Amino acid sequence: MVEGQHKSLWAFFWATSFLTKLRLLAIFCLAIATMCASATVIFHLIRIQKKPEPPEAVLLKRKLSSVAPVFTYPFELRNLSLPFTNRTSSRMAYAQFTIVLDCPTEEAKHYMELNRAKVLDAIFEVGMNFFVEDFDTPEGYKKFKESLSQSLSAIFKAASPRRIDIQDWVIN
Repeated sequence: MVEGQHKSLWAFFWATSFLTKLRLLAIFCLAIATMCASATVIFHLIRIQKKPEPPEAVLLKRKLSSVAPVFTYPFELRNLSLPFTNRTSSRMAYAQFTIVLDCPTEEAKHYMELNRAKVLDAIFEVGMNFFVEDFDTPEGYKKFKESLSQSLSAIFKAASPRRIDIQDWVIN
């Protein structure tokens, strides 16, 4: 065996000076501290990125009081503007209105507030299926509200609004 070569790392460790052993111990401790810090950061990042509990689970755990009124949590979207065309696409009109969604619980209202973009997307998707002539009769408004209710029920399931009110409807 050539001088300076050792059979194992352990033999090398015991053959070194005290100062070298101290340096190796410090490096080992730093490596362990770095691994612990990395694990802690990863744990917190994973915890932060976990999705909140879906409202269906929250709603199933909580029973509503029989004394409380049925609709007590309104979620309101004001000054919405939706474009409509006539059936021949020769004329375009804009409807400006306010939609009030009666949510079943406070958690459902909060969930609607957090997912405002999904609610707006649903309103615009449903609105694109209607024409100006559809709103000449009250049945058009009813069909619009029913379609919107079905769309929101598909998105929000148990947290979907119980009733939809349209206020301040103006078409020009």
